[in-house]
Amino acid sequence: MSRAHLGYAALSAAPSRGVIVHRHTLALSVGAFALVLAWAVGLSSYVFFRDEVLSGLARRHHDVASAYEDRIAELKDEVEKARTRRLVEHEQFERRIEGLSVRQAAIEQRQQLISALTKPPTPQTRAEAPRPVQPISDTVRLKPAGEREARLESRVTSAAAHPAAPAEHGSAHRLASLHQSLDRAELAQAAALNRIESEAETRSRRMRAVLDDIGLAPSRAATEAPMGGPFVPAAVGATFEAQAARVAAAVDDMRRLEQTVDAVPLRRPIHPDADVTSGFGTRIDPFLRRPALHGGIDFRAETGAPVRATARGRVKEASWQSGFGNMVEVSHDNGLSTVFAHLSAIDVREGDAVVPGQIVGRLGSTGRSTGPHLHYETRIAGEPVDPQRFLRAGVRLGLAEPQ
Repeated sequence: MSRAHLGYAALSAAPSRGVIVHRHTLALSVGAFALVLAWAVGLSSYVFFRDEVLSGLARRHHDVASAYEDRIAELKDEVEKARTRRLVEHEQFERRIEGLSVRQAAIEQRQQLISALTKPPTPQTRAEAPRPVQPISDTVRLKPAGEREARLESRVTSAAAHPAAPAEHGSAHRLASLHQSLDRAELAQAAALNRIESEAETRSRRMRAVLDDIGLAPSRAATEAPMGGPFVPAAVGATFEAQAARVAAAVDDMRRLEQTVDAVPLRRPIHPDADVTSGFGTRIDPFLRRPALHGGIDFRAETGAPVRATARGRVKEASWQSGFGNMVEVSHDNGLSTVFAHLSAIDVREGDAVVPGQIVGRLGSTGRSTGPHLHYETRIAGEPVDPQRFLRAGVRLGLAEPQ
């Protein structure tokens, strides 16, 4: 290509680059103008609509604040209701605890009453510890409340003394359990009263029947404590107390009868292994070999075997008597007396008080005797009667064995 041609081409390209630069400058100017215009529009809009925007924001803030205040008021109301409810529940809980305490105190008093009814009277001092009585199968004896009731009572007392706080989990269940335990204790106490009353009445009837059979039945007036006063119906809520009073009267009657029986010679004077070698009534005299009246019964045993009092009484005589040898006579109530003869030793003195089972002497063969034995008599108003009549009655009451 010639130089002339190249120069022409160069001159032709120069105007094109100038056009491109001009277009870029124009685009930038338009962009800048658009930004300025947008800013101006925005500024104008802010100037014209600022108050409305601020007013809207204020209303929104007020609405949010009102909503929060309403929510706070609702929460406060809920908290107050919950607090009031808890106070009410606490008061109810305290009332239930107070009710449990009152029931517990009543149950404790009733248990003391039942214990007093089942507790035997304090025995008199004995010269020697009594041998245990082995009663026959139909003998009725009062027994204290069972260990299960005592354990139950102990658990109820411990739980009621330390109740659960209202805030603890399951307090309502524990209270319900305590109520159930108290209910069971009350039912057990009522059952114990029924049992005591039944046993007391049964034993009283048996003792009266035995005393009647031997002709010593006391009148009911003699065995009942004096009492009186106007009739006042028992309150409906005093069921236990009324029953307890009735049971106490039955137990008192039984104990008075026991005191009566205690003074009747119903017990065996010597251990059960001793054989009866001669009964009451007419027999052949061992020395003269002629019919004679035997005023008692003879028990054969080893010399020195303990001879025991058969009833409560007082020693009327304790000495040597012709025919009887060493002899002890004990005076009892109702004109009764007992005689223990042919003793090898005398362990009491005249005027001594004796109780059933107390040793009064030792078996021997003194006086008019052919060998070691005990001659035992039962007398009414000084006249001998068959001792077997009393011993058989003692068997019915489980008192025949020496105590």
